[in-house]
Amino acid sequence: MLEKLEKTAAIKIEGEKIFFHNTNVTELMANATFSQTIFLSLVKKLPDAKITQMIDCVLIALMPETSASPSALCAKISARAGAKFNSAVSAGVCAMDEKHGLHIKECMVILKESIKDMHEVGLNIDEQAEIAVQQSQDRGSFIPGYGTHNSGVDIRVGELAEKARQLGFEGNYVKLAKAISPAYKNIFSLDMPLNIEGLAAAILLEIGVPPECGPAFFIAARLPFIFTSISEIKGWNTENN
Repeated sequence: MLEKLEKTAAIKIEGEKIFFHNTNVTELMANATFSQTIFLSLVKKLPDAKITQMIDCVLIALMPETSASPSALCAKISARAGAKFNSAVSAGVCAMDEKHGLHIKECMVILKESIKDMHEVGLNIDEQAEIAVQQSQDRGSFIPGYGTHNSGVDIRVGELAEKARQLGFEGNYVKLAKAISPAYKNIFSLDMPLNIEGLAAAILLEIGVPPECGPAFFIAARLPFIFTSISEIKGWNTENN
């Protein structure tokens, strides 16, 4: 059992060369960005320039959150209790679940299956959006990625959508994600605006990320906010160091 755990196809060492998913690490150091290596680790190939820009934009858009969010709050409580940095980070990450961030996978699954059904049946985007909404309501649930914690407009959604359009990633997944909100309004008279997680889910599908890898991008995006939440509690101030 231990031998199986110790084996990995991700890393290969040939003499003095180290390969990560068949890519020379020194070449990655010279030419790649960290976000590209995240994509490489999950999708098993390096993204091109446009996908890289899109990944960076998605990660930055998903990063900020209120200090009362479960991940930030758990990290801060852990740090306040005297936990070391790694333990406080772990507490923040472990606070993420299907109700906080990791529902991005479910949203991706729904969008992917809906587009597949749309092509098989021969419907348009608006018709498929109404079917997806109705099916969700029949299950007694809402499609994740819609609705906000307050009545305000999240400016990140518009900016991220525009970036996707500029880079050529406004495909059927993004179009369906946008169409679901008006479908909720038309069928059930519900205001369910597309939120940043929902749009990110659609864009990740557009750039070839499988649904099971969606949560990894959310976790990676939130780490900087968890780091700064802990640093505030610990009283770190790099400006004076």
